[in-house]
Amino acid sequence: MILRTVPHRLVLLMALIVVALSACGADRPAVDDWQATWERISDAIPDEADLSATDSPQSICGETLVFLRANRADLLPTPDLAIDEVATQWIEIAEAAFFECPPRSEQIEDFAKAYAEMSRLQAEIELVLDIDRSE
Repeated sequence: MILRTVPHRLVLLMALIVVALSACGADRPAVDDWQATWERISDAIPDEADLSATDSPQSICGETLVFLRANRADLLPTPDLAIDEVATQWIEIAEAAFFECPPRSEQIEDFAKAYAEMSRLQAEIELVLDIDRSE
């Protein structure tokens, strides 16, 4: 009796693995489509100088935070698994910086540190996108 059910279970297990693996890559957007979304969102971040030039950056921060939160879902998944976590970190740093306005936490001491880290992450994302486009 056990011998008859083992092949059936093995076939079922293999089918589940194939479905799971095919689902992993099926929902990823094309590089060019995602890059347009990425540029729209990253370009919406105000210049650091604009925040420093005003005594009350709260309105700029508030508008930016609303925009980031409204568009966050458009960033994930990315076209490449290698940048899913990087894009998540970028959006989390941006949201934290514009929520605190100006940032004053141990992780993000000020806008300069937030912008520096966002710039580093952005460069990493753009490097992977360049590699993906060249393949």
